[in-house]
Amino acid sequence: QQSSGSIMLSQQPAVTKTTDASSYTVVMSTIVRLSKYDRVLPHVYTSSDRSYSINKESSFSIMFVGGSIPQRCPLSGLRIIQQPVTSTDVAVGDGFSIWINAVSDQTITYQWYLNNKMISGATNQYLNVTKVATAGRGTYYCIAASGKSTERSEGAFIDVFEPKPIWNSGGRYTATLFENVPGRTLALTVYASVEDKDHRRSAAEYKIIGGTNAADFTINSANGQIRTAKGIDRERQDKYTLTLLATNKANRTKTTQATATIIILDRNDNAPKCILPARTVTIPENSPTGTIVSGVSATDADIGVNSAYKFSITGGNSGLYFSISSDSKNVLVAKPFDREAITSFTLTLRVSNVASGPTSTCLLTVNVQDVNDNNPIFSRPVYTVVESEASPVGTVFARLAATDADFGSNSRITFSIVSVSPPTTGLFTINGASGSLSLANTLDHDVISNYNISVQATDGGNPPRSARALIIINVADANDNRPTFTLQNYYASIQENGAKGQSVVTVLATDRDPTPLTYTLAAGGDSAAFQVDSKNGLILTTTPLDREARDPYIFWVLATDAGSPAQTATATVSVDVIDINDNTPTFAHMQYTFSLPDTTVVGSAVGQLVATDLDDGSNGLVAYTVSPAGAFIIQGATGVLELNTQLDYTAATSYTLKVTATDSGTPARSSFATVTVNIKDTNSYPPVFVQQTYSMTIPENATSGTTVATVLATDRDAGPGGLTYSIIHGASGKFAINAKTGVVTLSGMVDYEKQPGYELVIRCTDGYTTTSMSSVTFVIVQLTDINDNSPIFTPGTVSMRLSSEAAAGAWLMNASAMDADSGMNARLTYSKTSGMYLNVSSSGTVILGTALPVGGGTFSVVIAATDGGSQARSGSLQLTVTIVVSQENPSFTLEQYFIRVAENTAPMTTVVSPRAVLPGGEGSGELKYALSGAAGLFSINTATGDIVLANTLNRETSSSITLTVTATYSPEGAATMLTGTAKVIVTIVDFNDNAPVFSASSANSLFSTTQSNPAGTLLGRVSATDADAGSNAKIIYGIISGGDGVIRIDPYSGTLYTSYVLDPLQQASYPVVVSAMNNVLYPLRSNATVLVNVIDENDHKPNFMQATYTYHLDENTAANTPVGVVTAVDVDSGTLGTVTYSFVPPAPTGFSLSATGGAITLTGKLDREVADHIQFQIRASDGAKTPLSDVCSVYIYVDDVNDNSPTFSLASYQTTASADTSPGTGILAVLATDPDQGMLGTAGITYSIISGDPTSRFQITSAGVIQVAHLLSLSTLSTYTLVVQASDGGSPPRMTTANVVIKVLPAGTKAPVFEHPSFAVQQADSVAVGTVIFSAKATGSGALMYTIDAAANLPFAINSTTGDVSVKTALNADQQSVYAVPIVASDSFGEKSTMHLIINLAHINEHAPVFNPQNATATVSEGAPIGASILTIRATDQDTGSDGTISYALISSGPFMIDPQSGEISLEMSVDRESRAVYSVVATAMDHGMPPKTTDNYVTITIGDINDNPPVFEYSIYNGTVPENEPAGTFAVRPVARDPDLNPTLTYRLTNPNSFFTINPMTGAITTLQSLDREKTAKYDLTVQVSDGKYTALCQVDIDVIDSNDNGPVFKTRLYSATLNANAPVGTSIANADAVDNDDGVNAIISYSLPDIGSLGSFIGIDNTGLITVTTSPIYAASTEFVIKILATDNLNITLTDSATLNLAITGLELPQPVTAGQSSSSSSSFSTPQLVGIIIGGAALLVLILILVIVVCRKPKQKAPAEYDDAVRFHARGGGEGSINGGGFTNPAYATNGAEEDDGGTFKANPMFNDADGEGAPDDNLDDTYDTVGAFSDRSRVLN
Repeated sequence: QQSSGSIMLSQQPAVTKTTDASSYTVVMSTIVRLSKYDRVLPHVYTSSDRSYSINKESSFSIMFVGGSIPQRCPLSGLRIIQQPVTSTDVAVGDGFSIWINAVSDQTITYQWYLNNKMISGATNQYLNVTKVATAGRGTYYCIAASGKSTERSEGAFIDVFEPKPIWNSGGRYTATLFENVPGRTLALTVYASVEDKDHRRSAAEYKIIGGTNAADFTINSANGQIRTAKGIDRERQDKYTLTLLATNKANRTKTTQATATIIILDRNDNAPKCILPARTVTIPENSPTGTIVSGVSATDADIGVNSAYKFSITGGNSGLYFSISSDSKNVLVAKPFDREAITSFTLTLRVSNVASGPTSTCLLTVNVQDVNDNNPIFSRPVYTVVESEASPVGTVFARLAATDADFGSNSRITFSIVSVSPPTTGLFTINGASGSLSLANTLDHDVISNYNISVQATDGGNPPRSARALIIINVADANDNRPTFTLQNYYASIQENGAKGQSVVTVLATDRDPTPLTYTLAAGGDSAAFQVDSKNGLILTTTPLDREARDPYIFWVLATDAGSPAQTATATVSVDVIDINDNTPTFAHMQYTFSLPDTTVVGSAVGQLVATDLDDGSNGLVAYTVSPAGAFIIQGATGVLELNTQLDYTAATSYTLKVTATDSGTPARSSFATVTVNIKDTNSYPPVFVQQTYSMTIPENATSGTTVATVLATDRDAGPGGLTYSIIHGASGKFAINAKTGVVTLSGMVDYEKQPGYELVIRCTDGYTTTSMSSVTFVIVQLTDINDNSPIFTPGTVSMRLSSEAAAGAWLMNASAMDADSGMNARLTYSKTSGMYLNVSSSGTVILGTALPVGGGTFSVVIAATDGGSQARSGSLQLTVTIVVSQENPSFTLEQYFIRVAENTAPMTTVVSPRAVLPGGEGSGELKYALSGAAGLFSINTATGDIVLANTLNRETSSSITLTVTATYSPEGAATMLTGTAKVIVTIVDFNDNAPVFSASSANSLFSTTQSNPAGTLLGRVSATDADAGSNAKIIYGIISGGDGVIRIDPYSGTLYTSYVLDPLQQASYPVVVSAMNNVLYPLRSNATVLVNVIDENDHKPNFMQATYTYHLDENTAANTPVGVVTAVDVDSGTLGTVTYSFVPPAPTGFSLSATGGAITLTGKLDREVADHIQFQIRASDGAKTPLSDVCSVYIYVDDVNDNSPTFSLASYQTTASADTSPGTGILAVLATDPDQGMLGTAGITYSIISGDPTSRFQITSAGVIQVAHLLSLSTLSTYTLVVQASDGGSPPRMTTANVVIKVLPAGTKAPVFEHPSFAVQQADSVAVGTVIFSAKATGSGALMYTIDAAANLPFAINSTTGDVSVKTALNADQQSVYAVPIVASDSFGEKSTMHLIINLAHINEHAPVFNPQNATATVSEGAPIGASILTIRATDQDTGSDGTISYALISSGPFMIDPQSGEISLEMSVDRESRAVYSVVATAMDHGMPPKTTDNYVTITIGDINDNPPVFEYSIYNGTVPENEPAGTFAVRPVARDPDLNPTLTYRLTNPNSFFTINPMTGAITTLQSLDREKTAKYDLTVQVSDGKYTALCQVDIDVIDSNDNGPVFKTRLYSATLNANAPVGTSIANADAVDNDDGVNAIISYSLPDIGSLGSFIGIDNTGLITVTTSPIYAASTEFVIKILATDNLNITLTDSATLNLAITGLELPQPVTAGQSSSSSSSFSTPQLVGIIIGGAALLVLILILVIVVCRKPKQKAPAEYDDAVRFHARGGGEGSINGGGFTNPAYATNGAEEDDGGTFKANPMFNDADGEGAPDDNLDDTYDTVGAFSDRSRVLN
């Protein structure tokens, strides 16, 4: 049991076995290293669960080492082997642990004790106490028991001490302290002590840690004194509870807390304060002594006696009118006072403590309330006045004054008349408030000449008090009759422009007083144009009259008597001016300028010209004509100029027109204005290519700069920049175009084998900057193949092992080469160029031509493949054949068969027939064949060895299969079988059996474009892959269906783009079926459907079918009656073309509008008399987020029906007539009006008396004047009640009646009689309020009072005394132009008479509107919605009424509209800053006068930019180049996007990023991330996205890696072998050395040479294709065998080379024979047989001797290390075998198996085999150990020995 440290076995157990009959006794011993407190419990375990068991664990003993000498534990019994600690000190609250260790052979129990008392629960060898108290101090021991044994441990003394501080008062302290003691005053002292482990006590450290405002006190940390930190204020805090902390300075974790409470005692340090520092009270002046004036109270922040207070009066009590109550709670009245003497008191009250102490004051304001104790007093007791009898009613003749000493209502005086003498009623009246006495009726000196009036002044007291005064009035005599005109209204007519002095009319007036009359013209009106003869009343003109200035002329003529004061009568003169044609129509402007886009629709309004003619009737009727006629016409009646023919900017950029306005007078008058119509070239026509498609053919070796095609486009409006051509797709860096001429040239190298053709998309853009248009054409470039590729064998060298038993005609292989060219240039013919034994057919079949030599050996054959080009190219295959001699087993013709099988080969087809033979050929027919590795695909004929295709092949699953063929032979009687094997390597040739497969992202792709995108816009790309190989996997894309010719696809890249501008209105989406097919003769094809959506842009606004809609409704039309339908059409699609209708604010009352249908419905009631026409506007808006709209005007004319009856001006009329009134005299005029129109209204009213006149005493005129028809008689009837009927001109007519009460007076009675029963005046409605416009005059008995019936609610007032009629409120002729004012004159006897004043209101338009400011500027965002407010222009007009009412209009509006009422200019259609950034608008303010006056204002509106245009790349495809091997950061290409918005922020990114390129997000520059290797990747396709933060655009970037000459030539094989007949002619092909250079272009051109040929004899040479041929006859060759070095050199870098070796054998060459002694060179070389044998034996002996010498001299001893290769030769052991190759040497044993290869000069190639003939495991000599010829060492290898 481990408590610490570790238990380690320091000795493994030693085991001793003893055996008896029943058990094993195992004795083990070991040494265990223990830590101090470990104990050991040994256990014995078995290693498995077998049937035997451990009977018991034997006894054991432990040697205990306690630090001194070892102690042996007992074998039995109990012993404590470790005692507890002897003593320790423990603080209260801390814990401790003590323990013992005991051993026994039996179970041990434990019990702990403290001070001999058993500790409950302490029954473990360990005693753990977590928190000890003081009671835990004492001696602890433990008693251990085991079996019957017990043992007591030694005692451990635990000394417990208390380290926490202990407060001397239990931790609670209380003290008192007076406030205001100074700082550092001792409040109390606290004490706490701490105990150390030796039980010594000392003081703790003190600190205040809490309490409210504890900072008011400090504590001495050493002695515990608590003192004040500053002055203490009880009123701030009367008790402090401080939290104290005592800390053990020796152990600062030991702390205790205490509480100190300090009570603050009060001092009288606060003054008492009034609760209200200032107060105001009111008390009546008659209040008795002792009356409480006000209660008083105070507060004192002190307590107890210190807070008792008292009040005293210390100021303001002059006269001692006030005192303080004895309890100091009230202020009392001390004695009476008088308000008239003193109105208020301000008392200063002092409040102080009862005891001494500070004081304070407050104010008490006592206002004395008045009591009505004084009478009013007149300024004088008697007033005397003189007043004329002519004084009008209301004249103030006396003003009385009275005063009252009291206050308020008690002094408010009211005057009243107490009595009048002689008594009279209603003659005088007094203003009760001011005391003004005035006339309530007229005085008559002849009746009463003086009056005494008693007037009383009464105050407002309760009860009131009063006084009286006397007023004496003396009445003075006056002139009281006025003249009377014979007619109240005089009418005359005169032709305008007549000479001055023309006679107009003569007026006549009479006066009952015998006084002469004088005629004058009243000031005002049109009197300036006339004069009157003062004697006879003849009125003449003073100037020619102008109807256009005034018609009619209205003025007033006065007749004045000679009385004093004089009296005057007034008559109205109205002069109608007969019009002559003296005014020419006048245009508002002499020149007008309009602008029209050249796309404006014929019939569109250009603008309106308005000419005004001030003449009347036909003289003022204007007709318009325009010249020259043709392009424009004008509406003769309205002046609206309209487009008549289609505009063409190229034909005319502007038109100058003459518009003539002619009136209809005789003779006619006319004027003209000049109109300039500027035509805006809106780029109406896109460029049009002469051909939509160009098909061109160029050879693939065409050089840069070669002209490919010339495209040509025409444009009817090419624009200022002309036409520009660009290639937007398909150039791939190979083609360029001249932007101006359209000449397409070749700009790079093309290669038919890489891409046989190109489809170029060429865009022609016109020269407009913001509204450019474009179109595209297509140039299809087909490349013609050039024979620029040689046939290539892969591999270029083949080695085969051929059985020496092979029979002639045996099939060996099918030679196969590839030629990247096409057609005849790729049609190959095979032939053998050198070698023996084998035959090669033209198709490449290689067979054994003759039997092989039986002795084995090696030979080479060169097979050539020659293409069918006009300049044929060839390639060669080096075939090295090793003849294998079989000794016993069957041998196959070949050890390896290489065959190619098309994957579409039909099953059961024989693919190869390997044959095996036995040595000597006997028994070969009994061979049995077997096949392995076929995987069910192949089977073999066991008898013939024919291998048959057993199943279908799939190259895409496996492209090659290796079969093993076994031939077996069982010799008769033999126990074993003879076997031979061969390998058949089957290469599966691809067949086009897989259709291309579109990627998941391409199938069902969705592409979108907008109608604003130009032709040639890139839509996206589809991609497909083909599982086949080679040309079968090359894909051509096409469109099967859909697209309708407007969508094309690049056949090589799969890029889709538009060929025309797409219009969603014609077709909103195009389902396009695209195909991907193999680029072979019989292609397979797959289809995918992509959907191209054309997003509609809101480029059309709704257009109303009519600009103005006019309807007529009878005014009695019922509600919910349909009015009409307005219709607008928007040719956009979807929601963009959905039109909704709404009223342009303000909406008309009583009408509804269908939002979707445009139907207008009457929902209310019409009343022509309220409004005879209703005008409003309707807006048609489309469904765009920012809608476009159009506005039309609707005029609804309310047709009159006879729905109103005439209405009399009064319901009842009263008048009087004296009995002596002459017949024909008018006594009253009644007036009825009818608001209907024409004869249905007032103009058609006729009057009649229908009852109440039984004797026909009265008659009524057509004007409503009731006249006396016959003399009246009181005896007949004193009162008549006539019923007068007014009938309108309706059919049937509508009628109304009124009662006319006529009282007959005695003859000579002066009843009120108006000068005219009816009178008409004409007045400008701009007359100021208060202006007198007429004076009503009537005569009668006594003073008359004039009134206007208040019930009529007319805007006029009348002076009751003078009869002057004045304007009461502002007038407006538009609201009401005629007023009938009934004026009643009443005398003092109650007699009344009525006249009617007809007031005709007219406008006088004096002022033109004035703009402020004159020229305005504003800015509107191009994204603002239709209807958005831009600015409001204001004009003012000093005229009033309709003359001052202003309407606004835009003369040259552009895309703006103006609210005619408010002047608010807003958007009528969308604006585009990119099309036009600034507009100059002419706004006109026109008043409604006649004629109207106008003023122009020039408004400049700047269009603010928003991000509403997507960025556009200049080209859809960019081509860049990067040289390979350049460092990271090399620039490749920079796609540039343009955004027509203002200051766009464009961000570029790659949508398909890779580890090779990065893009600068701000500039778009693409640079490399690392060095590029063209030989790994020659081209990169990137997609770049540009974003302006809202819109994005894409372009394709193709980056070609430019080749660097970083690769040298490499031969496909290192060794070439050839045999040449010595008689071969010059030009014979020997071999074709074939090297490749992975570079491109000129960097890949290889030069071949034979550097050593000069030393060997110059009979062969090599050309630049590597073809080695005979250059001179080899008949004189110096040897029959040559080893020739072939060098391939990079054409541009001669340091880049590679070499190969040609082993050339010359046959048929006879070399000179050696000459022996005694013979001449010319003797024949013949030997006898013995001689020949001797020569052979001697030569053999010599060879043996030489061999022995070589072995003796050169052979190394066995114990020496084997020969090594030097370090320049390094093997790479890629094959297996016993031996291995490392470190530049062969290890022992060394065996380089097939596949090993070296890398440095001296390399094994192809199939090296080291033959360890002598078994020494090392190539230590060149005799026994050999290398085969295929695996020979090259020149730099050498063997060290």
